Amino acid sequence: APFNGDEVGINITIPGLTTTITNKMLTIYAGGAPVTLNAQVLNDPHNAGVTWFITGPYMNCQVRTGSCGTLTNETPFSVVYTPPATVPSSPNNVPTIQANSISDPTEYDRDIFTIQ
Repeated sequence: APFNGDEVGINITIPGLTTTITNKMLTIYAGGAPVTLNAQVLNDPHNAGVTWFITGPYMNCQVRTGSCGTLTNETPFSVVYTPPATVPSSPNNVPTIQANSISDPTEYDRDIFTIQ
């Protein structure tokens, strides 16, 4: 059928494409030094890399308050995470950093860690 402008976008799943955060952290100290996290996307035909996000269990704590730390210097294959100066109140002391493949957004990896 000819394109009539009513079609919706679809996600294309790329077989064999996997996204991995290669240096996950389990814990980090509030007020500690920034950490660079790296991502690897295997079998990505576009070598596009990832987009990065940080969230707390019940809210996007970076956008609202920065209370669970911040992401800066974002590139398709790395991001710098800076922990907050003080330990966030529970449950936001256990945030998640997520890396989503740009070529196949259904493929992602997460680093769930504790700020202490």
